[in-house]
Amino acid sequence: MDKVLFKNVTVLDCTGAAPFPGQVLVEGNRIKAVAPRGTAVASDGAQVVDGAGATLYEVLPRAKRYRAGMARLREVGYRCSDCLGQPA
Repeated sequence: MDKVLFKNVTVLDCTGAAPFPGQVLVEGNRIKAVAPRGTAVASDGAQVVDGAGATLYEVLPRAKRYRAGMARLREVGYRCSDCLGQPA
């Protein structure tokens, strides 16, 4: 299984907490560890990627919230075409 350690990234955990400088270990398609900068992360054999301060976040929670939000908007009569000025 492929391991990648993203170091020197700004971690946005999508919980509402403030972003923080840190590192993220990914194995395959799973996040295995998230730690603040300076905290040791067991990363034996991992490819190390320097994020150069870029923001790293998990997309799936945002996608789930987006779908839930859009479903709620449709319940109250909103259509995506409303914001585009196009007929439904």
